[in-house]
Amino acid sequence: MSQAHFESLPQRYKLRSVITPRRLAIPLTRHGRNFVTQCPLHDSANATMFFFKSLGYWEYKCVECGIGGDLIDYVANMQYSHLPSDKAAQAAFEFWMESLSASELEALNEEPEGPAWMQSGYFERTKVLNSFVQYCVWSLSSNTRAQEILQSRGWSVYESRLYGLGFYNAEIDPFLDYCALNEIDQSLIPFYLDKINAVKNSCFTLPVRNAKGQIYTVLGIEIEDESISNSNFAFSSVAGDVPFNISNKAKSPILVPHIFDALTADLMGLQGVVSVFSDKINPGHLFKLQAGGAESITLVIDKHSFNQENQHEKLLQVANEHGLAYKSIVLPEGYTVESFLRDKGKEEFEKWVESFAPDNSKARRQTVLMQEILKNFELNMSREKTNFNLVFSQFEGINNLLGGVKPAYYLILSDQFVDKTCFLSNIALDLLKNNSVKLIYLSLDAPRQYIINYFVALKASLPIEDVQYNTDPEKSHRIFAATKDLAELVSSDSLEIIDASQITDDASLLKILRSEVAENPNILLCVDGFYRLAINNSKFKMGGYENSSALLLELQRSLNIPMICAGELWSEEAIPGYAARDPDYVLRLTSSASQLNLFVMKDRGNCQENLRSMNFTKSDSDCGLVEV
Repeated sequence: MSQAHFESLPQRYKLRSVITPRRLAIPLTRHGRNFVTQCPLHDSANATMFFFKSLGYWEYKCVECGIGGDLIDYVANMQYSHLPSDKAAQAAFEFWMESLSASELEALNEEPEGPAWMQSGYFERTKVLNSFVQYCVWSLSSNTRAQEILQSRGWSVYESRLYGLGFYNAEIDPFLDYCALNEIDQSLIPFYLDKINAVKNSCFTLPVRNAKGQIYTVLGIEIEDESISNSNFAFSSVAGDVPFNISNKAKSPILVPHIFDALTADLMGLQGVVSVFSDKINPGHLFKLQAGGAESITLVIDKHSFNQENQHEKLLQVANEHGLAYKSIVLPEGYTVESFLRDKGKEEFEKWVESFAPDNSKARRQTVLMQEILKNFELNMSREKTNFNLVFSQFEGINNLLGGVKPAYYLILSDQFVDKTCFLSNIALDLLKNNSVKLIYLSLDAPRQYIINYFVALKASLPIEDVQYNTDPEKSHRIFAATKDLAELVSSDSLEIIDASQITDDASLLKILRSEVAENPNILLCVDGFYRLAINNSKFKMGGYENSSALLLELQRSLNIPMICAGELWSEEAIPGYAARDPDYVLRLTSSASQLNLFVMKDRGNCQENLRSMNFTKSDSDCGLVEV
């Protein structure tokens, strides 16, 4: 490096904030927030060279030949390629200096010497955030596993660099070493990135900029099952809730559900597509978009949550009160905005959005209803013929009592100290024995090991005490055969036993059930101790019998599978109310002497109550039940 080039470096930093691609006198096409043109450095017929802002100044990158740098390097490569690299950079620097007007040159000379972060007005905070983004970008370029995960999402490393996407492996020590090389005090890291120590798993990172192009926070995008999830978090607690990719030039922004939806739209040249960091849209997002110059807002809905209709009705009212044209669109079944854009293209997406008229309260309800009707028709036409009526082989009396088990919500209420687990285990294994169905047994009252012992005891025709404490060789052989049979059911994906340690709340249960139903629609769910299910949904926050039962009803209606739930009654007063109102069938389990008594309290199909009953007795030789 020449002495003249070395002395020009501070001025070069300042030039980066002044020069723009428009000064290059080459044909440019607007592409989202960036510019694109044909690469003059190799024979290309496609627009493969991007000009984009990176850390406050403009850079260029060709996604085919791989050449890149800042605009001074671009001029050096274009006009002074016959010179050595240091002389070419110096000549390009002088070219830029000569191209500045007198007022720009005077303003440039009045600025203090130093790098761009000192001139941004944020000083230490901007320097720390910029360094973290640079470190994560470097980490992504050197991590093969992270690149493969990114490519599985349809993103190349070159495309990710356009937006500053990086990778953080949840180890802070290498970043602290990087800060030491950049002369950053380590005490500033937990001050400006106060949530970095709470990150325990690897994640992708994305810088979030304000209207001036300055980074005000860094977003972490979580990785689940070797793929990029739609969950995200901020590395700093001062992030706020500003929509991502907001621009004061977008008069009609499109609000999409996820961050990668907005990134993909911007990559494909679709302007004005924004996203939010939180899971739900709130009126504050509409106000921020309106303050940025928005006159109309289009909300693209990914409908996979409870109580969403009321939420969008409130947003429509807020938009109408503040003079915003508002329309909400439900994505086609099986699509996200990202997959829609990649499969059908930008033009098709724009036509699809424009085909919907702005909402009013009545029109929005009609649109949602029409989409539900079409979705229901497609589901009915694509559904394979299955046996929706499960019959008992051992308990023929229950077949006569209930007419088999259909896709409905069955609630079994037992008195205290009545062995409901015995009854539920018996009927669950009986249904699994002669029906082509997968049994998911969710035990919230007992650990999984206890249920496994119960199933082994039923299959071996032994008391559960003999399974747990056995010394007899003949019984051991029967226990071995029953255990082998149980293992075969699990390996053939016909049985799954889950306990409370695997289910954190209703959302985790719904996630498991949706994936299972997608693979096999013939699912039977048995829930032992339904009232112990942790509820994370604000709609059912009160807990207790009523809300637990109402939540399970929504699960059954959304999945359309047979669901048999059992729980103990705390008192006789607990029978009425929502617990008895929500289910399709309510069965009362009592005991007298050595018998179990089953009463049908409610049968929605026959509109009958308190009319039918049957009795069971425990077998003397095992824990199985026998009809009386």
